[in-house]
Amino acid sequence: MRTVFLELIQVGVNLKIGRRKVSKLVVLLLSISLITIGWNTSVVSNGSSITKSLLLNDLTPIAKIIITSDEDFGPSGYNFPGDGTSVNPYLIENYNVSSTGPYGILIDANERLLPFNVSFVIQNCVVRAQEVCIKIVNTFPNLVTIKNCICMGTTSGDGIGIHLERCDGAVLIGNTCNLNDIEGIRVDASDSILIENNTCEDNPYGIILDKASNHNIMRNNNFTSNYQGIYLKDSSANLIQYNVVKDNEIFGCGLSHAPLNVFENNSISFNGVMVDGHGISVSESDSVEIKFNNFQENAGSAIYIGPSSDYLLLHHNNFIQNGIFYSPNQCSEMSDAEHIDAKWYDYKTLEGNYWDDFSGTIPHPIGGTAANGDPFPLNSMVIIDTSAITELHFNLTYFILALSLFGIATIMVRKRIDSL
Repeated sequence: MRTVFLELIQVGVNLKIGRRKVSKLVVLLLSISLITIGWNTSVVSNGSSITKSLLLNDLTPIAKIIITSDEDFGPSGYNFPGDGTSVNPYLIENYNVSSTGPYGILIDANERLLPFNVSFVIQNCVVRAQEVCIKIVNTFPNLVTIKNCICMGTTSGDGIGIHLERCDGAVLIGNTCNLNDIEGIRVDASDSILIENNTCEDNPYGIILDKASNHNIMRNNNFTSNYQGIYLKDSSANLIQYNVVKDNEIFGCGLSHAPLNVFENNSISFNGVMVDGHGISVSESDSVEIKFNNFQENAGSAIYIGPSSDYLLLHHNNFIQNGIFYSPNQCSEMSDAEHIDAKWYDYKTLEGNYWDDFSGTIPHPIGGTAANGDPFPLNSMVIIDTSAITELHFNLTYFILALSLFGIATIMVRKRIDSL
């Protein structure tokens, strides 16, 4: 059904309506259809499956939740269950938040002398707002959990599904952040966050880590059909593993001034349909390690390394039919006067990468002005475990949206034909 949905968006593009405008139509229709339709999130890991459902009829409607002090959580405020301790956190759960203002759930200590100092969990909520569905600013470490929430349909301003700022040690698990105006998830100035089993689709950016967001773990997420799937900016030492990064228009993953990040066991495919798009693009980012990933049919380079990115280590990746539109080589490495070449092999095992176009020439050539190569290309594909992923099933929702969009597209086609 997702294929039908994307085809209908393409109808809008062909009619010169614009993808973003069609997406906003989708959000409107989605708001209507969600009144009676359930969303099921299946977390698939190690062969087991846990299904969680959200039905709006089972949720408590509320216009918005605005919290600016620790006391707002308790009896003198919203009186959420719990006491704010780590063993009994405040629970903000089972709400249908439909805000006509900028924020759906805003927990902001920016005007306080001290950060929030209570533990809280936001879970099983559907949140809609104009600018940011869930925004949390300035907490002490290890106090924030956002779990199994649907945050989508922002249309203006920051345009973010979930935004964390200065929230070290937060946990984001099993959330859906689709069809937002700018970003599905944004993390600013936050360290040691676990970002797991989330889905970000049809946003300009699936997820952004910015402003020195370091030492975070991003795993088992699905970043699909965004303009750019993952963007790391001014953030270092993050671990990005077991993610599906697919069908993003320009970059599957982009790095800018983002050293020491590690990409492993990811599936990165069918990205970069726009000119100069790539699977992973590395710009001014040193000592990045990219290993044990599957790169398949990315339109530009599977990996593009800019001239100011040094000491990269790339090994045990599978490169299959990349560069099919915009690059004569599967990967590209650019150089300048001070460039330090990447190493396309593992120092310990003296093993490089698998190239499906390997012709027997050693080193296997890497495209770009660096004139580098893989001196130890592998003869067979690397067995890579990328099975621990999140799958989001829309069930009847996509079906209803498809039928609705089909009707709208039909009307638009008829009007356009009549106007010719």
